[in-house]
Amino acid sequence: MHRAYHPLLPPIAIFYLVCSFVGVVGNGIMIVAELLRRLRSPCHYMITMNCLADLLHVSGHVVFAYHVLTGDSCSQKTCYFIQFLPCVGSCLGSPLIMVLGIDRMICCRFPRQYRDCLNAPYRYTIAQMVFPFAFASTLMYIAFIERDPNSDNQIACIIPMAMRNRAFEYFNYAGAFVNLTIICLYSYTAYVLWCQEDHENLKLRSVFKSIFATMLFVMFGWAVTFIVNNVSFRISLATDVAGIVQIYAGISVNLSLVCNVFIFYSINSDYRKCIRRLVFTKFEPDFALSEIPTIFVKN
Repeated sequence: MHRAYHPLLPPIAIFYLVCSFVGVVGNGIMIVAELLRRLRSPCHYMITMNCLADLLHVSGHVVFAYHVLTGDSCSQKTCYFIQFLPCVGSCLGSPLIMVLGIDRMICCRFPRQYRDCLNAPYRYTIAQMVFPFAFASTLMYIAFIERDPNSDNQIACIIPMAMRNRAFEYFNYAGAFVNLTIICLYSYTAYVLWCQEDHENLKLRSVFKSIFATMLFVMFGWAVTFIVNNVSFRISLATDVAGIVQIYAGISVNLSLVCNVFIFYSINSDYRKCIRRLVFTKFEPDFALSEIPTIFVKN
């Protein structure tokens, strides 16, 4: 069905299309770097899962851009299934950052116990993945039962529309809580590191500075999106206006999602070497990966 969309939608559709291309390529490079270069620590696994979630998230923007730029549309029920994997990636985003924060907190606060966890990295990583996938599964189930049965209601298919009504509200409320938990985790870890003066913790401080800078950028992106969306639920806005506000609210988080490869390239020596080997095969000589399990040591 051909329809005319609000004039504010084509510019954001083009922006999201660019984000989709850069995000899929960039996060894909990160995933391939982990798979081919065998970066085998729980922290690397979690970063890879985060990149996969971000890749799924931004891949859904292609459908939205196509609908807006061509005047096409679909029913909300159909949109749910089209955007299922991008919605899963979106729901996994903040919880994966949270469990990465838990991993770094354990590494810094309980280093001996963390070394024991490294003896069974797969079991430890799977245990850390329970909450993010339970979180995403719950929201996707709510979105499933909230689908609009009326096929005559045609929409431009994007994640906020695929997760309509309560599902999208719960996603934003729970996401705001998860973001607050992330802030508490990193603040506590910073406090622990700054209160100890031994040589090993001085090394961990430099590690934490890099990961904190990375997560701060991503948290800021999610926080702005969650705050704007939550405000849009509380003030009286026409349905179309609220939808546009929520779509524009995603600008900050999408900017953070597409920057993974650039951030990790700049701050992590292992990923930097892997990416150079993937992109500039003839440029980079053979190398040995760092044996230090606490990554993010800036060179």
